[in-house]
Amino acid sequence: MLTDSKTPAFAIAAIAGAAIICWGALYTSKHHEWIVLPIELIFAFISFSLFSDDIRAPIHYGLLILFCVPLIPTALRSGVFRQGEFKRYSYYLCFAAITFVYSVAPAYSAARWVEAVLVILALGAMVSELNDSEGLERILSHYFVACAIITAIMVLSLGLPHSLCWGSPAENIEPNVLREMQKMGVRVDGIERFQSLFGGPNDVGAVMLVTVATGLLCWSQAAWRRRILIAGAILGAVVCGALADSRSPFVALAIGITGCVIWRYGWRGILGMLAAGACLFAALLGSGFDFSGYVDRGNVTTLTGRTDMWIFVIHQIAASPVLGYGYEVSGAIFDNRFFPLWWGPWDQGVHVSIHNGYLSHAVSVGVPVTICWLYIMLRPWCFIMRRSTNDWRLKQMFFLLLIPILVHNMSEVMADDATGIVGFLFGVIWVIAERYRVLRVAADEAVLAKQRAALPRAVAALAQ
Repeated sequence: MLTDSKTPAFAIAAIAGAAIICWGALYTSKHHEWIVLPIELIFAFISFSLFSDDIRAPIHYGLLILFCVPLIPTALRSGVFRQGEFKRYSYYLCFAAITFVYSVAPAYSAARWVEAVLVILALGAMVSELNDSEGLERILSHYFVACAIITAIMVLSLGLPHSLCWGSPAENIEPNVLREMQKMGVRVDGIERFQSLFGGPNDVGAVMLVTVATGLLCWSQAAWRRRILIAGAILGAVVCGALADSRSPFVALAIGITGCVIWRYGWRGILGMLAAGACLFAALLGSGFDFSGYVDRGNVTTLTGRTDMWIFVIHQIAASPVLGYGYEVSGAIFDNRFFPLWWGPWDQGVHVSIHNGYLSHAVSVGVPVTICWLYIMLRPWCFIMRRSTNDWRLKQMFFLLLIPILVHNMSEVMADDATGIVGFLFGVIWVIAERYRVLRVAADEAVLAKQRAALPRAVAALAQ
């Protein structure tokens, strides 16, 4: 209950916040390239642990409707979703809607489907106006502003009470359950990890990944003053990620950066990365860092329990490989008497993560549709990497954004249908890449038609 003295201040703050949100929705309805900023903030905002599920859902869908619905007419009029892989993605979403009929959690599947459709339509409106690299740079810079805002909140939260922003896996388990887990040989570490205002430290790692990757991509085109801000945001994100001890995003980023350096500099890049790795190893070794203790933290042999859970998931996929169990049902399959890990987070139904985006898709819509989804997602990138030109700098995006997301998707559900902190970025870069592919295919066909028109009729007939 708020005291009488605080009620006016909170009321004023609420009115001001609502006014800013409404103004932002009106602004993005006219300037579509800015839509990436509020949507990314929405996905981060709803991940805060400050909200209960009853409050989170109305805020989540209310804000998405407010920002995305005004862009739907533009997306439909533009004809974007009648072109290339956009069209096939529409078919994929139609099949996902059919799964509501047999979903093990139909209401949840429908809600997640509505979320994905709203976001992808908004992104379709955004890319319908994207025709050059300058528009791409603006979209990336606007997205990075959202990352910088989230990172600033994480850094500022370091000054909040310790109990609010730090947590341990063991402290959330009842003592009797913890003893039973220990008897069965299940290891639960009591390491405190920074989670900021989020529900867990993995969210901090996700923010770190998108902030660093996008910042590195924006760096070369930024003026020196903006580079200072980019460097500050990257540094803050890395520090928070290290405090969160979220290792998978760092590994994914390292793989992507290494690939980019090798692609750009060849053998010199390989030697440089080896030298940098050796220097880092020597520095940590000289500081007395306990490598074995850190690597063994969390039972690394099973990827902190993931492999034990994936065995059950694979068996469930094998039981229904074609249709799956319903769109985005995820952990609902753990509500099964044969699932061995019945305690802790595994009894939270659809809110339980499978910790593997590829298995999560197979559980949801089946193996054949998952393979089709992967084809749709990867086709524009194959087209881009096969071209000799790099006029939109999309090859750097392939290494710095796509590769880390795909790698991280092996240990968390990250490459989602344009939803979530990382999944939204995955959707953003996909619509950009496919828009580029559609434009270049059309341009190439126009050039070829012009060349054929210039040929003598007999030669043109032979060229058919």
